[in-house]
Amino acid sequence: MHGPCTLGDNCFIGFSSVVFNATLGDDCVILHMVLVKDVKIPPLRLIGDGAVVNKQGIADRLGEVTVGDSDF
Repeated sequence: MHGPCTLGDNCFIGFSSVVFNATLGDDCVILHMVLVKDVKIPPLRLIGDGAVVNKQGIADRLGEVTVGDSDF
């Protein structure tokens, strides 16, 4: 996590991921090797391994966290 960031409750941020100048809603799951920059991620969103989320349109289209993801 770098710069001005807001992290919601119960979020998971995977190994080697970078969150920069971003807001994460509650219960987000960010898997490994992800870049999140200059966006607001809604609650209950999943970002898969290696993804780059650097435009709000990408962030708005992210899938929701499943029960299996949240158990992880």
